[in-house]
Amino acid sequence: MHNQSHTNTPHQNASTSTDQSPVTSDQSLTEQLLEDLLDPALTPILICQIHGLTLSQLANITQSDDYQSAIAAITTINQARQTPIKAQLHLQSLATLRDTADLAHQAALNSCSSPV
Repeated sequence: MHNQSHTNTPHQNASTSTDQSPVTSDQSLTEQLLEDLLDPALTPILICQIHGLTLSQLANITQSDDYQSAIAAITTINQARQTPIKAQLHLQSLATLRDTADLAHQAALNSCSSPV
């Protein structure tokens, strides 16, 4: 996540009105805006305040080809990552189970060999 604090830092020209202005070049999808759109902790109104957009402008950006392409790319990448990530998690789980079983076995051996 970027370093800009999202609390109490609305953009000075922020507006959440619903004007129907078309998206201009300074209201395009930026890396910062995309990151904020993917952050579930941020509401659309807060995103508008941070980026100096109206709700209509933000809605237009999310319907733009750039945004749709970015979301499609993220979806493709996430799907491609799922199999190796699941395999790695499975291996880590097996190692944890093995370590736990080894500890339990060692504890059982120690309790049997200690004098009563």
